[in-house]
Amino acid sequence: MNSLETSIVNGIYRIVINQILQSLGIYYQSKLDHNRISVYTGTIISDWGGG
Repeated sequence: MNSLETSIVNGIYRIVINQILQSLGIYYQSKLDHNRISVYTGTIISDWGGG
């Protein structure tokens, strides 16, 4: 794995697909906005629909 999070196999860049696709579930995230206030978000990844 290099700094671009890719692998080089036989001189060809390969991306680990597992890093692109997220598993089913709910993902939570918190960030600070420009006023240093916490902003919380959630993302739902279902097994079907909503493509």
